[in-house]
Amino acid sequence: MAHKLRLFVVLLMLIINPMISLAENDNWHQLEIGFNLDYPDRVPLFESALSKISELGIRHVYIYEIFDGKQGNEYQARLKKALDSVLKHGMIPMICISNIHARLQLTSKEIKKQLNAALPLSIEKQIDGILTYSNRYPPNDWQSYTASIQELIDFLFSTYGSEIVQTWPFEIGNEPDAPRYFWGKPS
Repeated sequence: MAHKLRLFVVLLMLIINPMISLAENDNWHQLEIGFNLDYPDRVPLFESALSKISELGIRHVYIYEIFDGKQGNEYQARLKKALDSVLKHGMIPMICISNIHARLQLTSKEIKKQLNAALPLSIEKQIDGILTYSNRYPPNDWQSYTASIQELIDFLFSTYGSEIVQTWPFEIGNEPDAPRYFWGKPS
């Protein structure tokens, strides 16, 4: 029965979130579970799922798309909520800095000006809305981008302590298999 429950939970997580991958040696205890910052607010069973995942022995949780696309640092409250949940269940957060603040994105006029090829309709619609997730351009201001990363680190250090945060894995997100990611030129 316990093996069936384990398999059910792992299969459930495969359905709930596509960001599940084997970390090494095909050992299911080495699974890496991940979610974007919307999950804690959108998924009704988020806490109970984290609890079950922790019971299975999974220790690392990948958190990506931490900047929510708004103008300021509103993401910090949502990030704290997500991190508190992960830590409460004895797991280690793996933070991926995979998007940028809306304030650092190019405007749709700037983006369209830089394009030198016809756009597929789906990308054109995304550009019209300047969605953070679909942002394929470098930040429009590298100094402000650097400051936003420092703001994130300062927030994490002041909230959780530098000694703890320095033990967490971080990743600068990229899309190595998406040739048009971060395409264009900074303004």
